[in-house]
Amino acid sequence: MLRALATARVPLACILTCFASRGAHAQQRVSILPIPAVRPVLLPVAPDEAGRQSIARIAGGALLGTIAGVAVGGFVGGSLDSGSCENPDTCLDRALLGFFWGGTGGAAVGAPLGAHFGNRSQGRLGASLLASAAVFGAEIVALRSLLHDGQTAHKSTVFAIMTLTPVLQAITSTIVEARTSP
Repeated sequence: MLRALATARVPLACILTCFASRGAHAQQRVSILPIPAVRPVLLPVAPDEAGRQSIARIAGGALLGTIAGVAVGGFVGGSLDSGSCENPDTCLDRALLGFFWGGTGGAAVGAPLGAHFGNRSQGRLGASLLASAAVFGAEIVALRSLLHDGQTAHKSTVFAIMTLTPVLQAITSTIVEARTSP
């Protein structure tokens, strides 16, 4: 049938107007081709596909967003922090520090965005971003109290804070996104 339409010398506007609905009845269609009327069959939809939230989908989106945020933020932070150094040893130290700060900052944005897109943009993104920023702020306060001139006596505590903060941001974003969904 498509081949017949393609080879026929019928203007496209004529074909489009023939398939368009007319009047107040949207179900009536006029066709120049002898095609039987096809009515869509409505199948029962699972609650997950009907637009309601799925915690697994929100958490998966938050996890993917966190990973992407850590990668992008870490790359940007490491690049910006080690851009103008001459000694390779200090470049690596500065790049690593920039990667950690950029990665956790990227997770602060990536986790809420991932959770929001995983929830099909149904929740409140602003509330999720605010909660994730609060976790990031708490991380900054905790690390400021442990670090003095780039040195610390509590290396394992600093490492635990730096690695658990993105996980906490993903969990917080999932909870906020699920609670603010309709």
